[in-house]
Amino acid sequence: MARSFVVSGLLTPIVEFLRPMPSVAIIPLAIVFFGIDDSMKRFVATYGALWPILLNTWYGVRSAESQLVEISRMLRLGRLRTLFLVILPAASPFIMTGLRLGSIVTLGLVITAELIAQHGLTPEEFERIRKILGREPNFTELGIFSVMWSEHCSYKNSRRELKKFPTTGPNILVKAGEENAGVVDIGDGWAVAFKIESHNHPSAIEPFQGAATGVGGIIRDIFTMGARPEFLLNSLRFGPITGDSPNVKTNRRLFTGVIAGIAHYGNCIGVPTIGGEIYFDESFEGNPLVNVFCLGVLRHEQLARGAAKGVGNPIFYVGAETGRDGLAGAAFASRELTEESKEDRPAVQVGDPFKEKLLLEACLELLGTDAVAGIQDMGAAGLTCSTCETASRGGTGVEIDLAKVPKRETGMTPYETLLSESQERMLIIARKGKEDVVRRIFEKWDVPCAEIGRVTDDGLMRVLNDGTTVSQIPARPLAEEAPLYSREAKLPSAGDAGITEEEIRHKISAPSASEAVNSLRQLLRNPTIASKNWVYRQYDYMVRTGTVVWPAGIAIAAIWLVQLPTAYLLSHSIGLDGVWMGYPAGFVAALVAQMLYYGLVWRHRSDQ
Repeated sequence: MARSFVVSGLLTPIVEFLRPMPSVAIIPLAIVFFGIDDSMKRFVATYGALWPILLNTWYGVRSAESQLVEISRMLRLGRLRTLFLVILPAASPFIMTGLRLGSIVTLGLVITAELIAQHGLTPEEFERIRKILGREPNFTELGIFSVMWSEHCSYKNSRRELKKFPTTGPNILVKAGEENAGVVDIGDGWAVAFKIESHNHPSAIEPFQGAATGVGGIIRDIFTMGARPEFLLNSLRFGPITGDSPNVKTNRRLFTGVIAGIAHYGNCIGVPTIGGEIYFDESFEGNPLVNVFCLGVLRHEQLARGAAKGVGNPIFYVGAETGRDGLAGAAFASRELTEESKEDRPAVQVGDPFKEKLLLEACLELLGTDAVAGIQDMGAAGLTCSTCETASRGGTGVEIDLAKVPKRETGMTPYETLLSESQERMLIIARKGKEDVVRRIFEKWDVPCAEIGRVTDDGLMRVLNDGTTVSQIPARPLAEEAPLYSREAKLPSAGDAGITEEEIRHKISAPSASEAVNSLRQLLRNPTIASKNWVYRQYDYMVRTGTVVWPAGIAIAAIWLVQLPTAYLLSHSIGLDGVWMGYPAGFVAALVAQMLYYGLVWRHRSDQ
């Protein structure tokens, strides 16, 4: 049995490396390497039966009972040494991986109440899943439902409220919620596509990457519609940043990290950030709001749709390789932030704006041909969301094979591949016969491209892994039939802020002139009102040379507009009405001089 010890010793580290290979390929390799004797014969017999059960158990697709019986028959009684020296070493990598992601009992993946709760699903939602499938979901399918039925993807807690907004009109080409972005006709055959989206939770855990990937995601939503992104805006909320308390230091770290992330991605990809707004308040302590807006321009005939149409059409994966970053990020973004949320740092995606620039140009060039039947961004929920949503919109089904998906990490399971939110990826449904056009364009731009599946007519999202089915779910219920909830809401009152209406009236009672000046100084020192020059000077708002009014120009214009009424109010409060009324020309001249001064100062700073 010395040879068996050698086999078992080598097997543990190499099984994980060889796992994607079928047993018919691995067994001959083992025979060539070790030769053939009685011990090797036992290994081959054991391994030939063990390999499919390990894969099928991990993937949760088939029952393991018959294969376990077959293994027992092959081993016979008295072969416990082979069991311990071969089977258990071979199974250990799979068991450890399974324990990391779920629970394995007797080599079978068990869906427990605890596992369901860990995936953010309620018992009632799990029963609904069972009814949709007509059976128990496996572990991979549980993960799929957890991300697609999260708040981030399904809006199950807010959809009823969002439906109260008007979304139709004579100039609306694509209404809100219908596609990746809304599209509005602006006349003469031109249209604008725009969207605003949040990246709050990722930015609270990893502010730089959280904000940067929020910018990358909103840009992809725009060029997915066939529009070239023209500019970015942002709306940000943070906790107080003045003082020395631990919370204030955390808020400052989040503030500087988010600004740096937004600047990094926008500047590198070459889309100008031309404006935004920032407020600071205790209600955002440690939990910032990071909203990013992008607008693009397109001709009506350039409008692209995210639907899987044309049965038999090939499905292409294009963009960066899939890794384990952002794993189940949509479910993470839907959970409440706690002290333990720092452990979810791997759920934050990592962006590469230079790859996205190549992806953007390649996709727009491809959309200029007749080779595209549908296109979808791999954003929240990654490959899962892009496949089931395109099938649902197209009234079709999709079949993909995960073994064909480009990966940058070895040993990725179907669960990880489907739920990864690696950035800079797209799903393209090409027209049959145009496959070479797709490959040629993405090869030109040096962007990974792989044909991973096809459009079907059965309405199912079918996922294979090297030919073995790992998930089969009706696409429309998965994408469109998440349960909806109505949460309790109430209007805020002055008492909710800890101050009564009488106290508010007292605070705003007519002040003296000195108090008014002091109050004005305090207001101007408040970070919410103070100059945001530190922020917008980090943004490249002149890239592509299309910006007509700079962020500073807006601020200067605001100064000009505010100074006139402010000067009047201050002069009135200190009894200088006569001066104001008697010298309007002098005041206007001073105002013009200030306007020229601010303009020259800003031009000088810009030149430097």
